[in-house]
Amino acid sequence: MALRRGHVVLSVVVAIGLGTAGAALASPRADRESRSAAIRRLAATEIAPAPPDDGPRPASLCWQRDYTDPVGDAPIDAIAYRLTYDCQTAMWHFNVTLAAPLVQSEFDSLASEIDTDNNATNGCDGFDLLLAGVFDQDTLRGVVVATPSCDTNTWTSVAGATFGSDERSLSLTYFESSLGNASRLVWNAGVVPKSPTAIVDELPDHGVLVADKFLQQTNASDGYLLVDAAGGVHAYGNARFRGDLVGTHLSKPIVAIAPRSDRSGYWLLGGDGGVFTFHTPFYGSTGALRLNRPVVSMTATQTGHGYWFVASDGGLFSFGDAAFYGSTGAIHLNRPVVGMAPTHSGKGYWLVASDGGIFSFGDAAFYGSTGALHLNRPIVGMAPTPSGKGYWLVAADGGIFSFGDAAFYGSTGALRLVSPIVGMTASPSGHGYRFAAADGGIFGFGDAGFFGGLGGGRPPSPIVGMG
Repeated sequence: MALRRGHVVLSVVVAIGLGTAGAALASPRADRESRSAAIRRLAATEIAPAPPDDGPRPASLCWQRDYTDPVGDAPIDAIAYRLTYDCQTAMWHFNVTLAAPLVQSEFDSLASEIDTDNNATNGCDGFDLLLAGVFDQDTLRGVVVATPSCDTNTWTSVAGATFGSDERSLSLTYFESSLGNASRLVWNAGVVPKSPTAIVDELPDHGVLVADKFLQQTNASDGYLLVDAAGGVHAYGNARFRGDLVGTHLSKPIVAIAPRSDRSGYWLLGGDGGVFTFHTPFYGSTGALRLNRPVVSMTATQTGHGYWFVASDGGLFSFGDAAFYGSTGAIHLNRPVVGMAPTHSGKGYWLVASDGGIFSFGDAAFYGSTGALHLNRPIVGMAPTPSGKGYWLVAADGGIFSFGDAAFYGSTGALRLVSPIVGMTASPSGHGYRFAAADGGIFGFGDAGFFGGLGGGRPPSPIVGMG
């Protein structure tokens, strides 16, 4: 097989594919027969792909591109192909749809060349890796090959890949770690017939494709976590699943989830103030205390070395390096407190009641509230802007109220929801937000991406929090 980076190389590839390449079009590329032999030799080594840490995780698609290919341009004719990346499993999936059922005896390989360093002067014509799937008699084998040059004697196996085939499709699946966790991929692919004189169906027909801005390389906040009352955690986008409490007997249902600021782990909070840690330290809880009111919300400090949680009467509990700046525990409230958010400095926080009343402590400035308004549905959560100079409130019907420098990007206040909203988060840029419903439905606005949810399904227990 021979792919290409530009039009000059493409003409050489076509000539080689037709068996007519002359001296004037000489190329350093390995010819198809030597490439095919090298691929099969390296695929037979069966190097197992290394799974990511923490073991199996639920799938969460976060990058996908679909492409079409002309019909009738090659003997093994690809008509569509797709490249996807799953953030939770850290795996790439390359799928090709064929125009006609595959005849195995006429097929050599499905291959993709990948440039991981965006440097056209190294590798084999600039490509650092070759990903391929072949039939080894009746066994399907996939391999990721390092190609430091076009001399196949220099090629080595990097990792295994999973090659799949049915009548009208081919697929390759491989771990992102096989690509060295590259932030940008320049790539193309081809369906290669066994006959050295048959045309390769190049994907795309001209030039290369680029995959970038996939989430494993962007801010870890480009994702979200949902938690249900039974302690089940559901991770989407680049939010890492670190474990949950499924199957654990709980004294009280879980009411909140609080990720660390670096998104490396999270805490779960029970209604009695019991704290459960996942890749996070334990700094204390009220699980052994008798509380006047149940706790309802939790947030971590910027350092990740402490946390606050608040009860429905506004009683505030601080642990680790989370300082106490005041509470409403001794004040008669018109409506119960339902959420809290820290300031950017960590030297203050806001509490919000179900009527949208805002209580500011420490360096948390007051930017407005809905305490004096008649609301269609109660407030259920809040999120601060990255600057700390504003905040959003969300109601159970998805109505959004913006204060300070918090811009309005949309809401579901005018929609009929299947299930009430239970929590919200802001995008890292502050130019969007998303919120979650009790059935796991996700609603995103502005630049807050959608990476999946449970809406339309039946979560084993109602979703109670988002982080």
